[in-house]
Amino acid sequence: MLDIPDEVWNKVVADGNAAWLDELPSIVESLAQEWSLTIGATLRGGHAALVVEATLADGTAAVLKVGVPGTQRDLTFEATALRLADGDGCASLLRDDLDRGALLLERLGAAICDVVPDPATRHDMMCDVAVRLWRPVSPDVDLPTGADKTREYSDLLPRLWEETGQACSEATVEDALACLDRRRCAHDDRHAVLVHGDVHDLNVLQAADGTFKLIDPGGLRAERACDLAPSSDAIPTPATTCTPGRSGWPPTLV
Repeated sequence: MLDIPDEVWNKVVADGNAAWLDELPSIVESLAQEWSLTIGATLRGGHAALVVEATLADGTAAVLKVGVPGTQRDLTFEATALRLADGDGCASLLRDDLDRGALLLERLGAAICDVVPDPATRHDMMCDVAVRLWRPVSPDVDLPTGADKTREYSDLLPRLWEETGQACSEATVEDALACLDRRRCAHDDRHAVLVHGDVHDLNVLQAADGTFKLIDPGGLRAERACDLAPSSDAIPTPATTCTPGRSGWPPTLV
C-alpha cells in the first residue's frame, strides 16, 4: 500500500482534490512500470508532492516526485531549471512526465544541517552551492522573473493577511508591499541569472561523492541576491556572517 504523508493528504483534501488520492497509487504504479522502477519508502517533509525512493533497473538510486493537483506549473519551472543546471548544483533530472506531474530525480543523502554542525561553515557551503547553480538564462526561456515573483507575492500577501485575521499591523503589510514594489522595479534582465529561490539548509543535500546539491529549485530568472537571503537563516548572529564577496561577484551585480 502506498504510504501518503499526512501533510500531503491534508493539503489535497483541503484543496478539494480528494479524488486524486484514490488515483495516486495507479499513477505511481504506471510510472514504475513505464520507467522500470522499484518503488521504496516514502520520504517525508513536504506537502506539495508525494516523494518516494525508487531504484532503476540498472541499480541507480533515484526518487520519484509526483506533484499534488495545482502544482503542474511549478513542476514545469522546476524541470526547466533542472535541465539547465544539468546536475551542477542541483539534483540531476533523470526523466519527467509533466502531464502526470512526475519527476524522476537523482537520489541524494542527508541534509546539510545534519552533516555540517557549524552554522557559519554551513552557510558558506550553501552559498558555494548556490553559486554553482547561477548561470545566464535567455529571456526566451519560459521561467518567471524576480519581477513576476514580486507580483505574485503582492497579490498573495493581502489575502493571507485577511485569512489569518490580520495577524500583524496594516503598516507592516504596507511596508512589505512597498519592499516588493521596489524589488519589482529593480529587476534587470541584463543581470538576471538562473537562481534557486529558496536556499535553506533542508534544500541542500549531500550527494554520493560528498559534495552538496540543491533540491526543489523554484526556477527563477532573478538577481543573484535572491538566493542569499534564505541562506542567511543559517547564521544565528551577525558575528558569524560569511566573508563579503565570497561569491566572487561584484556587489553591484549581486
